[in-house]
Amino acid sequence: MVTGRLPFTAGLALAVVGATLTLAPPAHAATPGYLCDIIQGTTTPGPGEGATLCTTFGGAPSTGTLTTTFLIVRRSDARTLTCVPVAGIAGVAAVPTSVTGVWCTLT
Repeated sequence: MVTGRLPFTAGLALAVVGATLTLAPPAHAATPGYLCDIIQGTTTPGPGEGATLCTTFGGAPSTGTLTTTFLIVRRSDARTLTCVPVAGIAGVAAVPTSVTGVWCTLT
């Protein structure tokens, strides 16, 4: 009978571990942002953009004008643009197509 319980117990343990890993928020989730396939920007402050299959995280809106600091993270390697407001405007979101930041720094 113990043999019959072992696969069930092992399977349950793996399911719990898998659920925990799946539900854990990304490290950058404290700041609202966007996860995109492509990011474009410079190492000096200036305009930045994320494009292709963008998704939101941390409560970022999916469309419209952005007025607070936000992140754009490249899906493949987690390279990140941090975008901040200039004169009350931080950028524009049009998820899933793109998100644009007015004043961004590659971090």
